[in-house]
Amino acid sequence: MTIASFAIPVPKLAWKNATGEQVASKILEAHRFAKLDQYRATTHNKGIMNGVDAVAVALGQDWRAIESAAHSYAALSGKYSPLSDYRVADGVLHGRIELPIAVGTKGGAIQTHSSYINTHMIMGFPTAVEIA
Repeated sequence: MTIASFAIPVPKLAWKNATGEQVASKILEAHRFAKLDQYRATTHNKGIMNGVDAVAVALGQDWRAIESAAHSYAALSGKYSPLSDYRVADGVLHGRIELPIAVGTKGGAIQTHSSYINTHMIMGFPTAVEIA
């Protein structure tokens, strides 16, 4: 299982004419909507997977396997749910995502395709754990 998280002070979320508190409120509202409505959760998770898939493709991973595992994981409880979670505590927005990601750094195109070789080189030859 791969877990990623962040913590951002709410005031730092200010954007254009919106205060950090307003932005945080909208993030929490969108997340609540995704938790309550499976169709919104689907759109929510599609956005997440757009970013995950792009990284997977760039690093020569089986993005289709990663994508299908993520969607299966989202339905593990019997209800399709958002893959991420958000909360505000002590003036800080906390975000977390947990995904079943299996990746590799050896074999196949990763060691023979110049694009993947160069991408891995630029990244300092990351381990599978670092890629996940």
